[in-house]
Amino acid sequence: MASIDAINANIEYLAAFERQRDHIRAEAHQCLRPLCVQLLRHRRCDPERLARLDKFLDWLAEEATISPTLARETRLGDLLRLIYEPGQRWRFPEEQQRRAQELHQRWSASQWGQAEEDARRSQVVAAVATRDQAAPRVVYSFDDPEEEDTSRRSNRTTTTSAPAPVRIPDQSHPIFGREGIMWGLAFAGSSQTIQINPECLRKDFRVFGHNGLTIGRWWPRQLAALVHGAHGSSQGGIAGTQNTGAYSIVVSGTYDGLDRDEGNTLYYSGSNSHNNRDQNSPPPSTTRTLALKASIGSQQPVRVLRSASGESRYCPMVGLRYDGLYRVVSCNNKKNAYGGIYEQFKLERLEGQEPLSSITTPTDLQVRDFGRINLGYRSRNA
Repeated sequence: MASIDAINANIEYLAAFERQRDHIRAEAHQCLRPLCVQLLRHRRCDPERLARLDKFLDWLAEEATISPTLARETRLGDLLRLIYEPGQRWRFPEEQQRRAQELHQRWSASQWGQAEEDARRSQVVAAVATRDQAAPRVVYSFDDPEEEDTSRRSNRTTTTSAPAPVRIPDQSHPIFGREGIMWGLAFAGSSQTIQINPECLRKDFRVFGHNGLTIGRWWPRQLAALVHGAHGSSQGGIAGTQNTGAYSIVVSGTYDGLDRDEGNTLYYSGSNSHNNRDQNSPPPSTTRTLALKASIGSQQPVRVLRSASGESRYCPMVGLRYDGLYRVVSCNNKKNAYGGIYEQFKLERLEGQEPLSSITTPTDLQVRDFGRINLGYRSRNA
C-alpha cells in the first residue's frame, strides 16, 4: 500500500509540475518578454503588465514548488536575472529588481530544491522496487515530463536519472547522528548539498496540533523541520490547503514593515502585500493564503515556527524554532506604503502553553554545532 501511495503521489506531483512549467513559460512570453521590449524601446512599461509581473513574482514566492528540473526546463534563473542583473539594455523598477533578486538568492541557497527532488526520486524508486516483479515496470520521469507521450512509450521504458548518492552519516555522529541537530539530513555526493537522509523516516506534517513536538524544539534548517513533521515545505511560509486550513506557518520576516510580532499575538500578511497598488481591493488570494482563511472558520490550531531571518526579538539567533500553537482569529484589510489594500491575519497564542519568555533554544551547544555543520563527516557508505 505504501508503494502505491508513493507512486500515486508522484503522478500528482508530475501533473502539478506540468501546470507550473506551463505557467512559467506563459508568463515569460506574455509578460516578461513584452516588458523587456517596452523598457528597451520606451524606457517605461505598461502599468497593467507590470502589475501582472508582480502577481507572477508573488506566485513564485508563495505557491510554486521549485525543483532543479523545473528551473532547468523553464530557465527560471535566467528569467529572474533578466529583471535584476546589471548590464541589461533595459532597467526594471527597483522594487521588481529587489524581489527577483531575493527569489534567485533564496533558491540558489537551497540548490533550487535539490534535496526535496532527490528525496522524491528515491521514494519512487524504492516504491517501484517493492512492487510485484510481474507487474509492468513504469517509472515516471522527473527529468523530462514532455517525453511522457503514450504514442512513443510502447517500445521503450522511461527511467529516472539517478540522484546524487547520499553520504550516510554514522548514527553516533555528534551533529548528523541520532542525537545531533542535523539528524534526518545528509550531504549528497561530494558537494555540500543537504538532502533528506533516507535512513530517517519523514513524519507526516498533516496533523493539527503539536504533532508530537515539544515547544522550543529547534532545527538548524527548514528542511529538518519538514523531516520531523513540524512544517510541510522546505521553502514556503504556509503549509496547508484551502480545504483543510493551515497546519503550520513560519515567521521569517518576508513582509517586514507590514507583519508585526508581539509574541502572543501575530499579525501575518497575505500574499503580494508589499506590492499591491489597488486602493479598493486586496490582491487575489493564493492557495496558501486561502489556507489561513479556512483556519478562521475551522478554528483548528496552527503551529508557529520562528526563523532567524525574522526581525522580531522573539526569533531565534540561528535556525528556526517551534513556539507553540496559535489560532487564526481574524483577517482585516490594511494599507501598504503605496496606499494599496492587503489582507492581514491576526493569530493569538493558545493559553496554557509554556511562556515564550522561558524558551531558551537554541542553546549554546546547539549554536556551536550549527557553526560546525559544514565541517561534514566521514561517510559510512564511502
